[in-house]
Amino acid sequence: MIDIVQSVGFGLLSGVLTGLMPGIGIMLGFLLFLPLIPLDPLCVLLYGIVLKVGSQFFGSMAVLYLKIPGESSSM
Repeated sequence: MIDIVQSVGFGLLSGVLTGLMPGIGIMLGFLLFLPLIPLDPLCVLLYGIVLKVGSQFFGSMAVLYLKIPGESSSM
């Protein structure tokens, strides 16, 4: 159970960092934080889903409100 919470937490953290930093795509953010999560297939799947959602949300927030380029797919 703690593995699932840990992977969701790291997914959210890496999604925020990936969305706000220009030039870092979703796949690179996925690969940067992958060694920190357990390699259980469910944990990796949850990590990827939360990373994708967090990256899209925070990338669009950076583009719309702060006028800085975030994720290229958010524009």
